[in-house]
Amino acid sequence: MTEKGLTHAIEVKRKKRGSIIQELKKMQVSIQEAQSKREIQDKYKVWIGLYESFLDEHDELTKLLDKEEKHQDYWKNFEPTERALKEFKEQTEDSLNEDPVQRVSIDPNDSVSQAVSRKSSRRSSGGQSALSDAKLNEIQKQADLNAEMAAIEEREAIERAKLDLKNREARLELRTKLEASEAKQRAIEEVLSSQSQVSIAQPYQPGVNVDANLFMPTLSQLPATTTPERLLATTCR
Repeated sequence: MTEKGLTHAIEVKRKKRGSIIQELKKMQVSIQEAQSKREIQDKYKVWIGLYESFLDEHDELTKLLDKEEKHQDYWKNFEPTERALKEFKEQTEDSLNEDPVQRVSIDPNDSVSQAVSRKSSRRSSGGQSALSDAKLNEIQKQADLNAEMAAIEEREAIERAKLDLKNREARLELRTKLEASEAKQRAIEEVLSSQSQVSIAQPYQPGVNVDANLFMPTLSQLPATTTPERLLATTCR
């Protein structure tokens, strides 16, 4: 199914479920306005059928939703409606069970078959109610399991995020150390290069001992015409 087709199918199911909810509300008003217990029983049987349809439509809808959508739909739409319907169901059944004699009333003018038919109808209604409760319990159980699954997946996502952050911090620390080492290596290479250039600018002079003592001739070794001023000028050269 394409994404557009899936969206359309979900919208159809939502509208169908909403339509059934409106029918249930109308039937609830009709039951409350009923004048006799027999009328309540007959209308309640119709209401139970609608309740079953509501659960079926919800079940079909959830099959089209992903986990997150199921979680949101359950708590936002299904759970409040279902809680109100269940409350009405319990109140109605309590009202019907107030007088055990009236649960299977037999009109003297009725035939035996009519009385048995009403008794069977009541049993059928009770059976449908039990099935509704069982199905409702399964839906609630599925919702709890989906919520638990969503919580587990969220925790796993958080743990993955923490691990990823820890790895990123470790990579950043290593990258910082590597960059510092490279910068230090470049500085050493620059110093060595500078020293090499100075050595080339001042070539080695063979035959000159720069560490030898400065030769200073004595006056007895100089010509007679050499004056101290000439001697100083000769030495400075």
